[in-house]
Amino acid sequence: MSKYRVTNPSTYTNTSADGTYIYTSVTVDGYTSGTCPTQPAYLANECHSTTHTPKLYNVIGGTGGWVTGGAAYWSSYLSDTNSQQIAVTPGNEYTFSWDCEVICSFVGGAIYSQGGSGNEFAQTPIQHTYTVNPLGSIPCWISNFFDWLQGGKPHEAEDVDENGCGNGCMPEKGTVLPYGTPVYAMEAGTVVNEHSDRGPASSPYPQCVGAPGNDVVIKGSDGYLTIYYHVTPYLAIGAPVLQGQEIGVTDNSGCQSAGHVHIQRDDPNGKPVNFDITQCIDDQPISGFSDGVIGCGDAGSP
Repeated sequence: MSKYRVTNPSTYTNTSADGTYIYTSVTVDGYTSGTCPTQPAYLANECHSTTHTPKLYNVIGGTGGWVTGGAAYWSSYLSDTNSQQIAVTPGNEYTFSWDCEVICSFVGGAIYSQGGSGNEFAQTPIQHTYTVNPLGSIPCWISNFFDWLQGGKPHEAEDVDENGCGNGCMPEKGTVLPYGTPVYAMEAGTVVNEHSDRGPASSPYPQCVGAPGNDVVIKGSDGYLTIYYHVTPYLAIGAPVLQGQEIGVTDNSGCQSAGHVHIQRDDPNGKPVNFDITQCIDDQPISGFSDGVIGCGDAGSP
């Protein structure tokens, strides 16, 4: 087999997601080389016509399979790509398996192979970036992301707690945010709604999901709303707000298992959109979600 090989072959895998689909591709390329084996004279022509063919396996979420590329002769370059696309539900993980082979037609077997597998995470695209930490100088930790599924329904917000070991430390770990913790505006705007007279839910978490809590709603110049739930507001409707201004403190209102800020961003039509808080230690999920130190349901419409 050492005489039948691909010199310095390379295999490339690529994945991406746009909130609706996951896309994967597997590519193999390299130059064929080696010495044609000594054969009886009557096989000489067949020997020198030996070809090498790339064959790629690419399956994402059970979709796909093997694709065979074009054949190349000795001492030539070969390359092929196998691409797949599947519709996904944000918040879920999908299995991605791949393999590649280079088949020598004379030998009838693989002269090069390489493969692997893993999970690909389907995340709703980030629509907006907040650059201000809503907890001020306290290192923030996102315990539940936008796509975190709760009873089969996406969270469509981010629950912010404290990173229990400080800025830039390892291992990062979310901890409960004490009630009375100051909350700061991540974006400038005007207060368009607020509630400060709502108490804790009458039933325990998670049976209380949907119970309304205190909140402050700030409308930015772009017409989008930033909604801070489980917060006793300091500001009245109509008040202007500066970015980084203290807007209230966390409280035990609404449905929650422990102290945190439930932050939601809505477009001008009232539809929640995904966002990034760049100052939080775990600002975006990489291959999955945090273990969810704090769970939180919809705190109620503002």
